[in-house]
Amino acid sequence: MAKYPALLVLSAALAAQGPSERQLLLNPIALPKPAPVAEPGLRQGFKDPPAEYRSMPLWVWNDLHDWPRLREMLGQYKAAGMGGAFVHPRPGLMTEYLSPEWFRLWKLSLEEGKRLGLLVNIYDENSYPSGFSGGHVPANYPDTAAQYVQAEEIPVSAMYQRRGVSVAFFAVEKDAGGQVTGMRRVGPGESIPQGWALMAFRLRRASGNPWTGEFPYVDLTNPRTTPAFLETTYEKYKQHVGLEFGKAIKWAFTDEPLIATAGAYDSARLALPMSYNTLTEFQKRNGYDLADHLPSLYWDVGDFRKVRFDYWQTLHDLWKENFMRPMFEWCDRNNLQFTGHWMEHEWPYPWITPADANLYAFEHVPGIDMLEGAKLRLEGKDPHLLFTIKQVASVSHQLERRAFCEAYGVAGWDSTFEHYKRFGDWLMVHGINFMNQHLSFATIRGARKRDHPQSFSDVSAWWPYYRTHGDHLGRVSYLSSLSLPKNRLLLLQQTTSGFLLARRGGPTPELERMRANNAELNQFLADHQVDFDLGDEYMIEWFGDAGSRKFTIGKASYDLLVIPPDMNNFRKQTLPVLEKYLAGGGEILALSPPAAYVDGRPSEQVKQLRQKYAAQWHEARNLSGLLAEVRKRLKPRIVFDSELPPGIGFSDRMFSNGDRWLML
Repeated sequence: MAKYPALLVLSAALAAQGPSERQLLLNPIALPKPAPVAEPGLRQGFKDPPAEYRSMPLWVWNDLHDWPRLREMLGQYKAAGMGGAFVHPRPGLMTEYLSPEWFRLWKLSLEEGKRLGLLVNIYDENSYPSGFSGGHVPANYPDTAAQYVQAEEIPVSAMYQRRGVSVAFFAVEKDAGGQVTGMRRVGPGESIPQGWALMAFRLRRASGNPWTGEFPYVDLTNPRTTPAFLETTYEKYKQHVGLEFGKAIKWAFTDEPLIATAGAYDSARLALPMSYNTLTEFQKRNGYDLADHLPSLYWDVGDFRKVRFDYWQTLHDLWKENFMRPMFEWCDRNNLQFTGHWMEHEWPYPWITPADANLYAFEHVPGIDMLEGAKLRLEGKDPHLLFTIKQVASVSHQLERRAFCEAYGVAGWDSTFEHYKRFGDWLMVHGINFMNQHLSFATIRGARKRDHPQSFSDVSAWWPYYRTHGDHLGRVSYLSSLSLPKNRLLLLQQTTSGFLLARRGGPTPELERMRANNAELNQFLADHQVDFDLGDEYMIEWFGDAGSRKFTIGKASYDLLVIPPDMNNFRKQTLPVLEKYLAGGGEILALSPPAAYVDGRPSEQVKQLRQKYAAQWHEARNLSGLLAEVRKRLKPRIVFDSELPPGIGFSDRMFSNGDRWLML
């Protein structure tokens, strides 16, 4: 029996994933497949792309707004070659959020957008991060506030003090450097070994901060939170403008949701997301009490690899089941396409968005944000952010969806057209085909001018000349959205290997090394124009199959599989698909020795697979050796007289009639 009170599950929609969900994710109702376009229509569409393929900025409402100014801005979007906008409340807003006046202005904007041929879309939060409805959710449902466990060393005499809810106490042994090397759970009255310290693990509730209007951010793993968010935000939009869902309103944008500790932009020391619901669900899903093993999440003590794998997988699953799935299903039922992005892109660190790449499956248009672009501007490349692009583009390929990016922001008031062109092309050549400019201010008076500039609006001197770039983004996105890549190489993601290394109580140089090695590999493949996608293990569980020497995820099939560096763990659900691929004659190129762990437990299974299929499992010693082996098996789709300098991307996409178009 669970030792903790379980929270009420509010809807049957939160039940375990079944075949019907898989079918919905492969063929969402709100995402009709575009009809094939004959060449004359394609040429006309390229010349003047329809609104849905043009870029759409975050339209910042940050004042006490009046209709003439908003109408003026919509006319400017049309003149600038944009296809619409996402109405984005932001600091400085004095028109009350979700008030009658808010929706009066929203409806006027919608009608003017229809007259101009623009799409006016929903941004689902009062600024960000999404989920708390500008304070309405925690105000109406206080139990939805984010909760976390915090480790703190205390004197033995303080064990009985009631400061927060104590989950467990541990006696811990430390080495000369202060690192925990041993642990033993203790209860009231138990003695502490001489020289050991007492560590308390206490549950705490997030408090408010100025960014969230002094309301606490919410717990997106709590089954009560998302129904409250849908009730206070999405149902309001449905009530006022729902008749235009799927017509003049096509998308709802969610911004920066996360699994928080302390608050939206606070991070308590030695804290991890946790609640009674987490503890209950952990025990139910994993068969043991997490409270008995809490130090293993912080330090390399006990069976820490197993505990960390189970903990982060449980959080991932609760986030999927209690936020992503109900959001996607509500939007799909209401003919609204769900898009947006999670908080930051911190892979392989799981702290706020564990194993988030597969959650793109729960967006009609998978999305990321990619701001600033300083490394691209100064160095000509940004390997880790390239990997982030490849993550979202890969899921979009595997499910045949578009790929969204909130782009350009924080480039500064002195950013130039040269940067916008280079940055946008970098995103699009690697798979983005829905561009969303960050930001477009209605006003920059006062402190507003310091809110992550620049601005795609008339507060910028270059705005009257933007049409050329607006048309360029629309044309490339149009061609890309009506075509698909046929990438042949699948590079596995070592995400859950990162779970095993995520110690919250000390440095994590192994994760930093994994991040650097992975970024280098992705950049190397892109620099040599190798056509590849990334393979997330959860995507393999949900959509994976193999046969006829092919490895399939969803609607995409691959001819060659690469195991990256640092992949020391596999999920158990991956192994049957991997063996089926090998049994069918498929080949693997490995940059890692066989993983020693499966689901965080020591295992010989991967080593045995290599031994069983030794003739098809090839080790690559380095990146140049990998490239040589790839080229033996996959003929390059484009060749040059001499090797190109780093940073040159390549895209090869096919239309439904078999025609190809290339982007370099």
